[in-house]
Amino acid sequence: MLILKHNVLSPQDLLLIEKQFLRTLNGHSPPITAYFNVLDHKRTHVYGHLLGLFVKLGVNSSLGVTPSQLLDFFIDADAAYLETPYHTFYHAADVVTIVFYLLTEMTASKYLLPIDIASLMIAALCHDTGHTGYNNLYQINLQTDLAKRYHDRSVLESLSVDITRDLLEKHQVLKKIPGELYSKGYKQQERNCLDAIENIIIGTDMIYHYEHQNKLISIYDNLSRRSPDSTSSIDSIEPDSSPDDTSSNNDVDVNKSAVDGDGDSDDTGDSNGEDGNYNPVQLNPNDRLSLCGILMHAADINNTVRPWKVAKQWSDLVIQEFFRQGDAERAAGLPITPNMDRTEISQPMISITFGDLIRPFFQALANLLPPARVFLDNMTDTRKKWRQLKQDSIPWPNFPAASRRKSYPNSCRVSVPAGTVEVMDGEDLQRRFKRAKRANSNIDSKPLKDFGGRSPSPSIPNWYRRKSDQCIIDISQRYSPVPEIH
Repeated sequence: MLILKHNVLSPQDLLLIEKQFLRTLNGHSPPITAYFNVLDHKRTHVYGHLLGLFVKLGVNSSLGVTPSQLLDFFIDADAAYLETPYHTFYHAADVVTIVFYLLTEMTASKYLLPIDIASLMIAALCHDTGHTGYNNLYQINLQTDLAKRYHDRSVLESLSVDITRDLLEKHQVLKKIPGELYSKGYKQQERNCLDAIENIIIGTDMIYHYEHQNKLISIYDNLSRRSPDSTSSIDSIEPDSSPDDTSSNNDVDVNKSAVDGDGDSDDTGDSNGEDGNYNPVQLNPNDRLSLCGILMHAADINNTVRPWKVAKQWSDLVIQEFFRQGDAERAAGLPITPNMDRTEISQPMISITFGDLIRPFFQALANLLPPARVFLDNMTDTRKKWRQLKQDSIPWPNFPAASRRKSYPNSCRVSVPAGTVEVMDGEDLQRRFKRAKRANSNIDSKPLKDFGGRSPSPSIPNWYRRKSDQCIIDISQRYSPVPEIH
């Protein structure tokens, strides 16, 4: 029986949540694949679904908490999401679902320890808490209170970190990690876990897109050199080519993960999780943290690599949020962020541009995790659908000179669901990669939050919170119907 300490839900809602939790845990729900769409489900179903995913991965065992504590934490995390068109708790639930898919069906869990997986799942759930629906560039240009508070650096991600820290403290989620001895008044594993969660959330800022991509290539190269048999590469795919059709098995066995069916971790190593017998492929702590950030980034920008029906529904929500910001910028007399002016750009153009931008990242991901090639297949199919909707060729947008950066003169800014990113041509990309290699020691060892230059955690006001009784709602009507395209 699920019992809440900090929130109150009706007995009927708790019963529905528990039923879905048990169905997910016991494998009686539809398998988790790229076709799974949280937008098709009510809040109670989503709560039970998420609870089942967390327990199947052994997050409760790794953190020493009960399913009831996790549900209590979920409800408060939900309440910390604002009512925006796209950056809602449903987006968070979708990201958690794709992270689970990457860990299990895509076999990424073999590179990670149970505590890494727990940190990644917590970060995925909380990564956009407090998001206003107006991106970092808007906050900085308007010089909002948030931009001033976080010194114009990873503004919304820094807010999410502070809210997440509040929630973790309130629910004591990291206070009972098994097997840890106290060190200077704090559990070392708790501190490590919290640092990992914060780094993963900060890493969702799109300014780190190319860092994630370069690190992904580096991890794959290092593993290939260390043990050619430890990874299986696929033939590299040219960005504009169409991958051959591959049939993916939709009957996913979620028990392929590094936990058994009842959700208890199989880990028999020490409390630091460094037992060499646990994982078939070992990464050093920095690379494990980097891989968590990479998986989080892949899940956060997954819309375009999903099957058409799912991709279109999420795109509808993205467009609402983009054009809402563009309208607000026009009303405030600010430069309109690229991709957000409803009078200048179309939904198909935005989607195709975004897909072309992230394709190299997913090509690199498919080298490390060969099953992820299904994402490339989906992206190719979705791109064709967008072109059919547009019914003519999509030219590269003529971005204004103001969107170009001095550091990379051939680059331009493009807005995507997770933020704003510089798009560089081949020459600039090569220059940036060489610069990263010269600073290789810093890139490998320096946490992402150090790049962001975050200030110490201030006290967080209550304006971002919603009442828990607002959580049980149905958002099935919030996106437009998907046109049938053959």
